[in-house]
Amino acid sequence: MGAVASALLRQSRDTAEALSKEYLVGSCALSECRAHSLEILQYSLHCHPRVYITPHENCYHSTKDCYTIRGHKIKEIPLYKAKKKGRRPCDICY
Repeated sequence: MGAVASALLRQSRDTAEALSKEYLVGSCALSECRAHSLEILQYSLHCHPRVYITPHENCYHSTKDCYTIRGHKIKEIPLYKAKKKGRRPCDICY
């Protein structure tokens, strides 16, 4: 799970816990809220797949473990942004 996905999931958990304290939501309702948050996160990741880029290449990678980018500063971005920047898929990992 990428950094953005982790942050979204953490934020949804915090929101659900805050709501449970403020409105005394039962544990069942809290579980439903968390499940709904997870569904939203999974949908978001499906609609906006993530890829990995480095500052000095003009391609994007499907995995941060691609040997062509090991040892470089890696940034995770949505696929549509990589394409918008004119990047092409890596010949190795795609």
